[in-house]
Amino acid sequence: MLAGKFKMLRAARITLQGVGLFTIVASIAGFIAFFELANLLQYENRPERADFIFPLAGDAQRLTKAAQLYEEGFASKILLSNEMSQRPLTVATSSETQSDGSTLHLSTLAAAGVRPGDIMQFGENLASTAEEAEALRAFLGNRTATILVVASPYEALRAKIIFERTLPSVKWLVICADQPRLPEQWWRDKAASLRVVTEVAKIAHYLAGGVFRGPKSTDMRLATQRESSNFAD
Repeated sequence: MLAGKFKMLRAARITLQGVGLFTIVASIAGFIAFFELANLLQYENRPERADFIFPLAGDAQRLTKAAQLYEEGFASKILLSNEMSQRPLTVATSSETQSDGSTLHLSTLAAAGVRPGDIMQFGENLASTAEEAEALRAFLGNRTATILVVASPYEALRAKIIFERTLPSVKWLVICADQPRLPEQWWRDKAASLRVVTEVAKIAHYLAGGVFRGPKSTDMRLATQRESSNFAD
């Protein structure tokens, strides 16, 4: 009886020691991560020869970087997603007639020297990076490829996580656009602090299963499916 109590006490002591050790390790890891968040978020690969270059939607500087990589010969094709229009729909406009910015994106790439025939568009009304990844998966199908994805420095890690989870058969290389990077002491800068907190929240939201979605029209979905089928052929 007494031996049994000693065993229970010993097991409880070992458990408490384990919990204490885990708490210490987690605290140290959290402390280090706090100071390294800027570097962690700004994940980046070295560019290498790829099948496609894919600038994420939402920023002209990503297009400029994609065009630069194209001109340097890293890939001969650029993937361009059709992002959600920023203007609200009205009685006078519809998702079919409303400008979604794709014309501006095409002209930006053309002005940078990208041949129109080397641009491949996909998706419709894409509202988030996760939606871009899903639309690209539908477009590429089961093809294997190497893709240079161009992202802003602050969202590089999130892009890496999303695209590797959505298209695991693709080799993803994240290239940062030529934009200001987050300072190492990001907590001392208001704008940088807001950016870091927002990015961490977005990563947590995505890992928890959350995806921001834009409106879709059946006709455009069918068109995207046909386009993907033609590409696969």
